[in-house]
Amino acid sequence: MKLPIKRWDAVLTACSDEPKPMIYINPTVDFLNIAKYNSDIMVRILNPGDKYHGFVYSGVIDKSSLAPSCRPRFYDLTKLYVITLVNADWLGYPKNMGEVEIITDITDFKPDIAEPYKTRSNNPKPDFDKDKHDDNNNTATKSDSKGSNLNTTMIISAIAVAIVILVALLIYNLTKKK
Repeated sequence: MKLPIKRWDAVLTACSDEPKPMIYINPTVDFLNIAKYNSDIMVRILNPGDKYHGFVYSGVIDKSSLAPSCRPRFYDLTKLYVITLVNADWLGYPKNMGEVEIITDITDFKPDIAEPYKTRSNNPKPDFDKDKHDDNNNTATKSDSKGSNLNTTMIISAIAVAIVILVALLIYNLTKKK
């Protein structure tokens, strides 16, 4: 199954401090059936230009209302789904949007044809300075390359743990003095 890519973005995930490519697609009924039972999939990127073409990646499917952050209004307006390419490095915006091929059967994966996974040592430098996305001329979006590898949930969790520890120590000291 092949679907046209509507948008590319760089995102920081909870598992990495390096940006990962995220692609946006309009889901079909077949795609929604796959996503219903599998949030992790294998995909091949086709025709985006020179950066990602022909490579097979592990992807994680989400509604655009949930990833890269909570954006219910964005999803309500666009109905787009996202696939985060978790084993890919962000190489910058491709020349074209391209297509994503969802690999649904192990026989669809032909390692003799697929190029090997790019390693960090042979990747070109990331390019964060492409023009804003324009659906009419099929160019890529500019994304904020600055970000924190700690999200709000992680920070709040760390503060909550610290408070619990302090309260436990206070109670221990009070009961010890009696």
